[in-house]
Order: sequence, then C-alpha cells, then structure tokens
Amino acid sequence: MLAERISFRFGQISLDRYFIDTALIAVFVFLNSIFARVPVITLVLGAVETLFLLYVLFLGSISSLAVTVLVLLSANIENPGFALGNRDAVFYSVFHLPYVKSYLLLGIMLLAMARCFWHFCCPPFSRQTGFDRFYFMNLFLAVSAVPMVFLVLACNDNGMMAHTDMWRYVARDGYQMIHAVSVLTLVYVCMKKDAGFAGRLKNIAAAVLSGTSWAAAALALCGNYYSMWGDEFYITCPLILFFAPGLILFLDEKHGWFHLLTGCMALLLQVRFTVGIAGTWWVYILLLLKALRFCILI
Repeated sequence: MLAERISFRFGQISLDRYFIDTALIAVFVFLNSIFARVPVITLVLGAVETLFLLYVLFLGSISSLAVTVLVLLSANIENPGFALGNRDAVFYSVFHLPYVKSYLLLGIMLLAMARCFWHFCCPPFSRQTGFDRFYFMNLFLAVSAVPMVFLVLACNDNGMMAHTDMWRYVARDGYQMIHAVSVLTLVYVCMKKDAGFAGRLKNIAAAVLSGTSWAAAALALCGNYYSMWGDEFYITCPLILFFAPGLILFLDEKHGWFHLLTGCMALLLQVRFTVGIAGTWWVYILLLLKALRFCILI
C-alpha cells in the first residue's frame, strides 16, 4: 500500500512515494477543512472515510489498518470548538456521524484491537526492548486510570458530582483512552511482527505533518480562518499542525531539506495563526529549539 517508491514512466521521471503520500494527505486535509462549515459535504466525507476504514478493517492487512487509522485520526478535525470557534456547530467527520455519533468509530477501534489478538493470538508480551517497556508503561497508565476515576468520583473531588455534564465528559475521556490504547496496540503489534512497518510508520508520520502544513498554507491563502478576541486568528485545520515545526529536526533524514522548508513554513504559519493551543505551542517551540541546539552540538 505504501511502497518505498512508485514510478510514473513519463520519460525518465520517477516520483518518490513520500511526496505522493504528502500530496494526498494535503488534499485530504484541505477538503475536510475548507468545507468544515458545510454539514452536507462533511457528512459525505465522513461517511466515505468511515466506509474506507471498515473496508481496510475487514479486508486489508494489519499493517495497512494501522496506517489507515493513523492517517484518518491524525489528519482529521477533532474538535469543532477549536476549528470553527463554536462547540455547538454542526460538524461531521469520521469522529462523529449522525445517529451513530462516535460509537461507530469506538466499535471499529475495538474490532481493530480484537483483530490484532485474533491474528497473532496475543501481542508478543516480552519486555526485552525499550519499545516493549514503552508499550507496557502506557498500557499500565491507561488501565490504572480506571480505578483513579472511581476514586475521584467517590471523593467527589472539587464537587464534580454536582456538574450536570460530568458523566458525559467522563465517557468522552473513556472513548479517547480506548482509541489511544487501540492505536498503541496496533502500532506495537505491527512493529513486532512486520519488519518493514517501522519504515512505513516513519514515512507516513512525516507525510502527515508535511501534508497538513501545506494544506494549512493553502487554507490560510483561501481565508479559511476566523478571528477571536481581536487579533487572535484561528485556522480551521487539524490539531496535528501543532507538531509540524518538529520536522526541522529531521534535516539529516531522507528529504531533509524538504522537512526543513516545511517545518519553517509551519512555524511561520503558527506565528500568525493558531490551532487553538497557542500557549502550549510556545512551550513546544522552546523545547524544539533546545533539541535543535543539542542536535547541532553533537
């Protein structure tokens, strides 16, 4: 599905698969963002994305399923409150569809995790590498969150039981935790069982960041942003744009100069626009500059 290279024989032209993935993701992000305020179109896009995810779930390989989940969940608009400036706006996506709401995606993620267990009997539970320990540490944190929730509810911390929307927020956080554990399990199993998956994951992660950055540049040129509190401009774009400046750290990798150009463009975009987490963004940039200084020194 994501071969290292793909050739189009128009004379001697050979186009790297990474740039094709970047272009496709850029188009995907642009369409989901530019039509975010048109419910009919977002409904069609969300339904097509969900059907494609179901197709890969039942007929695709585990590795293809992991890549598809990563792309659809990271390159989609997660929060209409940030993207549109209105939490009550009518917005559909793979995260939220009419009638089934977010339950369908929740079921898909549970089936994806169950397919990993069915296909491989169980994840390879060994703790021989740092990646194994990383997986089990995150799994432990996710599982330990369950008794902590009941403890906080039993103690009625900060009088939270009096809030009418409390159960809805608890359920929402529970859904997000299941999504995170499912994605983590998919990636872990693929990394252990598919020798070529690490390279695919590396390429698709960079393609998501690059594609989202170029889509955001096009969205800014099209005026797909809104203002709040005076000069505070929010761009309608997936929150993954937040991490795109980190591409500048991969100058020594393949396509390093393209990563540098894209990372700098994403940095300049977020100086002018925000995706809704501006305060945290400055901390991230400071850490990024610190890491870049470290990379230069060594």
